Amino acid sequence: MNNTKYTPLFLSIAMILGVMIGSMLNYSKEAKSIFVKNPREQKIKNLINYIDYNYVDNVDPNKILDQTITYILNKLDPHSVYIPEDKIDEIKKTMSGEFIGIGIQFMMRSDSILVTSVIKGGPSEKSGILRGDRILMSGTDTLYGKNYNSEYIIKKLSGKKDSRIVLTLYRKKDKNTFSVSVVRASIPVPSIEATFMLDSITGYIKLKRFSKTSNHEFKASINTLLSKNAKELVIDLRDNSGGYLGIAIDIADELLEENKLIVFTKNNKGDIEESYSTKAGSFKTGNLYILIDENSASASEILAGALQDNDRATIIGRRSYGKGLVQQEINFKDGSAMRLTVARYYTPTGRSIQRPYSLGEKEDYESDYINRINEGELDYEESMKIVDSLKYTTPKGKIVYGGGGIHPDVFVAVDELHLDLVSFEYINHYTFGIIDNNRLYFDRYNADNFYELFDQDNSFYNKMVSDISIDKSNKLTHVYFRALLARHLFGMNQYYKGLKDVDNMLEAVNQQQ
Repeated sequence: MNNTKYTPLFLSIAMILGVMIGSMLNYSKEAKSIFVKNPREQKIKNLINYIDYNYVDNVDPNKILDQTITYILNKLDPHSVYIPEDKIDEIKKTMSGEFIGIGIQFMMRSDSILVTSVIKGGPSEKSGILRGDRILMSGTDTLYGKNYNSEYIIKKLSGKKDSRIVLTLYRKKDKNTFSVSVVRASIPVPSIEATFMLDSITGYIKLKRFSKTSNHEFKASINTLLSKNAKELVIDLRDNSGGYLGIAIDIADELLEENKLIVFTKNNKGDIEESYSTKAGSFKTGNLYILIDENSASASEILAGALQDNDRATIIGRRSYGKGLVQQEINFKDGSAMRLTVARYYTPTGRSIQRPYSLGEKEDYESDYINRINEGELDYEESMKIVDSLKYTTPKGKIVYGGGGIHPDVFVAVDELHLDLVSFEYINHYTFGIIDNNRLYFDRYNADNFYELFDQDNSFYNKMVSDISIDKSNKLTHVYFRALLARHLFGMNQYYKGLKDVDNMLEAVNQQQ
């Protein structure tokens, strides 16, 4: 996949999700008192009120205020942002590690809502809903044949905790229409997408974000791998745009020996807060490998930097995003929020990994990120920008650099691990159609035997390449065909297992062992 296709989306995520790392700083809480009896605040209020009452045309004062706040923050650093009320809930759900719902994943297929996954132990499973069921109605509201978008469907299915919703469903394999009553509940949003053994001694954890539940999930994953005799560990932080500072510190504490500096922060008054590792932790010895790429940001860089600077881990991949700023969230009464940069963070050797920026020049900042991709940095190690004046030395004498992301110890060029987006989506929809039309056939497989036994004569695969227009000469077409089938049937763990043999970064891990 061409990484530049996803650059605008990632930049948006890095600006919003990644900036949540500063919410646990003690000194930054003082900022909230600034809004009490501030004459400058009153000046803005008077301006908005005057426009509201006296301006010649009808205008929405709330919209003007939102635009004013956005304009002001845009004149600051690239990561100070305003989040409108209609966006804040979705972000908070993701970062809280749970949301209120009925416990399904779905996709639109032929104007119908098709249940693609039912969360184990969730309300829908308890009500008897199965993967492959079509949701026809929510109460008296018809949902099929309407071409509703996902946002509308989620709104219809969501509600208050313990509230009840009656769904009318169609089960294709039984040709049966029926109704169920579902009681909404708290649904976990896992931040760890995969945990499994790569070989007899090496465990693998794919960490997608640093949410409030991530440390608990991480400990559970470590215990799972230790029970399988893991002696070495790979933590995959690729495409992880960040999260909470405190969670990154907690996870680093699981991996570092006692009394090691993890990170320190400094605000505009020169106040410094340092975080050190403790006795607690379940994987403080054993070889450790961290996978990063150009989309690993903020909290991901805190973790990678702490482990690199303490000579604890080998960092494999490409230079990370380069976000070393700390934000404090200020919540407004209307439900919106502002995240303001209040400090910088530094890795244990004292380096700031924040890449250069100019106040109010967010477009230039974004262009710098895009330019490094277009200039070949993903392909050639020598294209990585190194600032000699920002050279630091770890306790064991390794040279590391600041001023623009975490530089890997072992460079791995971008590869063809991903298909282009169009081919991926074609295969994704096609594979679910195969399962939907052959559910009784797929009941014979489980997570342990699927890759070994499924489609040994390639009959399913050959039919797919004859049915849809994709590049069958690309070896990844077959890999993704099987991996996406496994994801639909058994979840993300099996999906990543299906891709591991064509992953160049994991091959680099093998070469380091």
